Amino acid sequence: MHAEKLATVGQIAAGVAHEINNPLTSVQDCAEALLRKAQLAVDGKGPGTFDASDVDRLKKLREGAERIRKFARDLVSYARPSGSEVEVVSLNEIVDQALSFCEHVLADAKAAVDRDFGADLPPIKAIRDQLLQIIINLVTNAAQALLPGGGHVRVRTWRTGEATVGLAISDTGVGIKEEDRPHVFEPFFSTKPAGRGTGLGLSIVRNIVYAHGGQITFQTRQGGGTTFVVTLPTTYLGPQGP
Repeated sequence: MHAEKLATVGQIAAGVAHEINNPLTSVQDCAEALLRKAQLAVDGKGPGTFDASDVDRLKKLREGAERIRKFARDLVSYARPSGSEVEVVSLNEIVDQALSFCEHVLADAKAAVDRDFGADLPPIKAIRDQLLQIIINLVTNAAQALLPGGGHVRVRTWRTGEATVGLAISDTGVGIKEEDRPHVFEPFFSTKPAGRGTGLGLSIVRNIVYAHGGQITFQTRQGGGTTFVVTLPTTYLGPQGP
């Protein structure tokens, strides 16, 4: 068990170093270029005004800082998902709210959204912000999996019994490669291009689902899309583990 913990710490440390190093390198390079120019201006040996290249450097500084900030937030969420107040909520209402938050992501992906909400869902006891985080993450992943020409993202809810509800988010995208499937929920594993993901999203989702006493699975076919299925009890049970 101790060796396993050490291996996990090593994996997380390597992921942190990799994810922070890339934007930090960009921040450092841009800052040094701007500093050199500013020093020349102060010494009277260079122009004292900004030009288009300086504006571009400042944009890169901002983007690099934003990537680091987002990564730090995701890392905290991975260790301890945000939000702690359990309340009685409507799953359909939360799905609607999450989809409204994802409108720009869906529009950028040229995604048509198909809604299929169960009409007889019982209310559930859950942490609202954490359920929002689950749905936003899965919808964003579904949109980003679509081909450049767009496609469909389907969101479905249903009642699975007296004390359980279900949520499925499907896409008509590229699917997950067979060799990647065992690693989908691993921290820092990502198939997205650099800068588009930290590899923590699905790990966070799984942690939240387990914290609600639920389960998460997926079905995928390369070139035929992916479906993530979440089942949740109507009563908040606290962390259950895989």
